[in-house]
Amino acid sequence: LRAGSTPHALILPWLPTPARFRGVLGGLRLHRILSEVFLKRRREGGGRDVMQRLVDEDVGTTQASVMTIMAILAAHENTSAILAWLVITLLQHQPWLAAVRAELDAFLTTHHVASPARSRASPAPAPASSTSFSPPPGTHSLSDIPLSAWERALPALDLCLHEVLRLYMNVPLVRRNGGEDAVVAGRTIARGDYVMYMMEDAHLDARAYPKPESFDPLRERKGFVAWGAEDVGTHPCAGQRLARLIIKAFVATLLWNYDMKLVDARGDPLKEPPQSVMGLFSVPRPDVDVRIRYRERVHGARTPT
Repeated sequence: LRAGSTPHALILPWLPTPARFRGVLGGLRLHRILSEVFLKRRREGGGRDVMQRLVDEDVGTTQASVMTIMAILAAHENTSAILAWLVITLLQHQPWLAAVRAELDAFLTTHHVASPARSRASPAPAPASSTSFSPPPGTHSLSDIPLSAWERALPALDLCLHEVLRLYMNVPLVRRNGGEDAVVAGRTIARGDYVMYMMEDAHLDARAYPKPESFDPLRERKGFVAWGAEDVGTHPCAGQRLARLIIKAFVATLLWNYDMKLVDARGDPLKEPPQSVMGLFSVPRPDVDVRIRYRERVHGARTPT
C-alpha cells in the first residue's frame, strides 16, 4: 500500500503504473483479511477493542474494513513518526522531560495504573533527602482511563506535543479544485487543478515563531495548521483524537516504566542533536541513526537525571 501511495498515484490516479497495481492488490488482500476477522467477530464475539465496537454497532463489513485500514495507515505513517520525534525531543530537553514525567506519574497514580517494574521487583528505599514517588498497588490498566482524562489532564504533554507537531508535522496539504475556477493571491486555480500547500511555510515562519527551529512549548501558536488547525480550522483532521490518544498512551507507557537515553548505532551517546530531513510527502526523518538505551525504572526511588 505504501509503495502505491506515490505523488503520481495522487495526481494521476488513472495511470496504470506497477506501483498502482501493487497498491490495489495490497489493499484487496488487507480488506480480505480484515473482513474474515470481522465476520468471525460477528459469529463469536469477544474482545474489548475498536474492532469489536464496530461489530457491536452493526457497522457494515466493508465500511468497518475501510475504517480500520485508514486508521492503520494513518497511525503507521504520521502518528508513529510524530511519536518518535516527541520521545527524541523530550530526551534532549531534560526540564520538559521531568515536567512531563511528573505529570504522568501523578496522572497514572490517580488512576491506579499498575507498574510492571513494581510487580517484578521490590523498590529500593529512597534516600531521606530525595523527593520520592510511591504509587499504590496498581489495579487498572491504561485502557481503563476515560478518554476525557487523556484529553484534559496532561497540559505539559499537550504543550510538548503541539510544539513537536509544529516542528515536524510539515507534510504538504494537497487538494484538487472540484468547484469553479478560483483566484487566490492573483493566481487562477482552474477547475480540476491540484494545489499543494507546504505547512512549513506557516510552522517555520520566523515572523510568527522567533527562532522557529528551536523547541519552545510555551511559545504562542500563530498560524498553526497541523491536523487541519485542530478544532479551529475549516477541515480538521478527523482522526486527531485517536492520534493524540495513541501518542499519549505510548509516551505514558515508556516514561512510566523506563529511563531512557539517546544513543547512536554503536550505542554511544549522541554528540549532536539529530536534525530533521524534510520529505516531500512524509514526516521528516532524523539525519542520523537514532536509538534508545533504556533500563527498567524502579518506582519509589528518585529517577536519575
